[in-house]
Amino acid sequence: MMARFAEDLKGRLQFAASLTIGEYVLPRLLGSFLRTFPEVSVNMKVMNTTEIIDAIANQGLDFGLIEAPCDVPGFHTEAVMDDELILVTPKDHPFAALEEVDLDDVLLEPMVLREKGSGTRQIMEDELSRHGVQDGRLRVVSEFGSTGAVKSAVEAGLGLSVLSVWTIKHEVSLGLLKPVRIKGVSFMRKFFAVRLQSSLLPMPAAALLHDLRELSHEQ
Repeated sequence: MMARFAEDLKGRLQFAASLTIGEYVLPRLLGSFLRTFPEVSVNMKVMNTTEIIDAIANQGLDFGLIEAPCDVPGFHTEAVMDDELILVTPKDHPFAALEEVDLDDVLLEPMVLREKGSGTRQIMEDELSRHGVQDGRLRVVSEFGSTGAVKSAVEAGLGLSVLSVWTIKHEVSLGLLKPVRIKGVSFMRKFFAVRLQSSLLPMPAAALLHDLRELSHEQ
């Protein structure tokens, strides 16, 4: 429906996104969005959630895209996209020939993970805890501060990891990494849009969030 207003929609869209969204989700969408709305210009910053909240409050950003709900007074948070984390293996690992593996088998494997405190790591640990697996049972051989470093380490055979499906699309399409499900385990989360309660979204921002919702439904 938004495409019907493409000729009338114009202006500057200023927003921020957290790491996974800003580096892996938005680049896949912004090209088609800007072709649909050629009179809109986009200024996107990649920040952590705390920085995003501050920038919205003090620097005039229209909204932010974050990986967890925002419980800050004066801000409105809305779920706009689904995300799933999944076990990732190198292409030549024995698990790569399987669609599903047992959790007990995964616990025997070396793991390469994001650093403690990252959203990805927290989602993984929370779900494993629900299945009676505490963090100490994982064979963590390396921790990295970026998703790109984790992917490179898995590709090099250092270990397995658990990553967002959004972040591995390129490597999977090239056959470098293989996503494998863990039987009975589901790492699901939402991506959220956050803005000041006192502000109205400009039309370019509303159009982008509409496209994000539609893209999520297509996954």
